[in-house]
Amino acid sequence: MMINSSRAILYASAKDDFADAARKVAIATRDAIRSAQVK
Repeated sequence: MMINSSRAILYASAKDDFADAARKVAIATRDAIRSAQVK
């Protein structure tokens, strides 16, 4: 499986809060992938 979320992370915010916004998107993506994994 291949997942590309770079655009969502790169464009999370155009303001000074870019780092925090990118982190939140990355964590949300990670959590979505983890919840979809077959256990």
